[in-house]
Amino acid sequence: MLQKQGFEQQNVDRIDGELSERKAEYDEIKNSMDAGAEEVEQKKEDIEAILATIEASHQAQTDAEKNLEENKKKRSLWKDKQKNFFVQRDEQTQKHTDLDKEVYRLNQQKER
Repeated sequence: MLQKQGFEQQNVDRIDGELSERKAEYDEIKNSMDAGAEEVEQKKEDIEAILATIEASHQAQTDAEKNLEENKKKRSLWKDKQKNFFVQRDEQTQKHTDLDKEVYRLNQQKER
């Protein structure tokens, strides 16, 4: 009987030990899951911040491209104006030269 009681006590002690181990495992798993959940939330926040940065970058790139196109158009207009200026200058120079020749011719004719 004592022997049977000793075996039963050993079984109870073993079961209590296993229960303590399972409780410790449960607590460890629960803590790990809680830490994992916090890590998941942090990673979600990080992803949101990265997505916002990407969106801002796309917007900045779009703005820069628009600005570049506007500057190209302005440059083209200035080039056309400059080209027209030089064409007009050449025409005026040619007219001036023609008039000088005409004055010279008339002066020559007058002297005769």
